[in-house]
Amino acid sequence: ENARQATPRMLFPGKIAVKMGVPVVPSFFHSKGRVVEAVYGNPLLTENVQEAVQHYAAFFERQILKDPASWAYLGDKRWRKVLRKAAG
Repeated sequence: ENARQATPRMLFPGKIAVKMGVPVVPSFFHSKGRVVEAVYGNPLLTENVQEAVQHYAAFFERQILKDPASWAYLGDKRWRKVLRKAAG
């Protein structure tokens, strides 16, 4: 069993996708200097909110482990400034 607890922010996209009957398509943005590259995961159409949340959470986890600096860059305004300055 996964010890992590889903926060309301994590549940929101899964709830919307299930309610609207649309697939969850996870996305992540990798920062490469001044260029930002979008990466999309496989779409998942499900009626189960938990399955939807696990699908995009696993995608985010893989992307963050591949490139933690991009997560810091996109997720935190302070880091964004620091990394932008370092990129020149």
